[in-house]
Amino acid sequence: TGEIRDTEVLAKQIMGLLNKLSPKNFDKLAEEFAKIQLSTEEHVKVAVDCLFNKAIDEPNYSSLYASLAKRITDNHPEFTNLLLQACKEKFYNDIRESSDDRNEEHEQARLKAKRQRHGNLSIVGELLKLELMKEKPVAEIIKCLLDQPSEQNLESLTVILQKVGHKIDTPCHKVHMDRWFNKIEQLKSSLPSRLRFMLQDVLELRQKNWNIQTEESPGSIKTKDHVQYGSRDVRYFPTNVH
Repeated sequence: TGEIRDTEVLAKQIMGLLNKLSPKNFDKLAEEFAKIQLSTEEHVKVAVDCLFNKAIDEPNYSSLYASLAKRITDNHPEFTNLLLQACKEKFYNDIRESSDDRNEEHEQARLKAKRQRHGNLSIVGELLKLELMKEKPVAEIIKCLLDQPSEQNLESLTVILQKVGHKIDTPCHKVHMDRWFNKIEQLKSSLPSRLRFMLQDVLELRQKNWNIQTEESPGSIKTKDHVQYGSRDVRYFPTNVH
């Protein structure tokens, strides 16, 4: 039908821009993106799907995609809520499918799933940094991962804590953070050395008040989107997703 062809053309146009996106040409391509006519709810959903799928598949560029999401939300306020809904659905799907199976036959699929799992948490962290969501749903993610401490979930835990642990470790959440870090301390002794060292890094990061220099990823970007957005209504994960 004409509607299907319309969305297919739109998706192709959006993916063409996303494939060219980089820190150097961010402002230029963000302006080009703003010119795309997202005139219906279905068009906005297509844009969300395109950006979400790129973001989870390229964790090193999560700050870039979060900044673009912020620009799109300026013109389409529903964009962030739809993106957060996609992030939440993926997170809980990943939790349900959590497995430490290392069957060599499925190694490539396992590595892709791991990359996308970490990519999802990275984009959530970047959205929190841009104040497009509140701390509560991220605290819920941390609790959920620790309540089901498979090796896969604990590795995911290190991703989100390294990304935005400092944003959650506030007086409001201190009691919970103390309890969670006590649990991490208890768990790590029985884990494989690689994961034990990853968790130890997070423990030491908190001991240093989250004040540690890290190398910027290839997709790191500092634009006007990374300054302050006190005037924007910050968002929770949509509550209608289970």
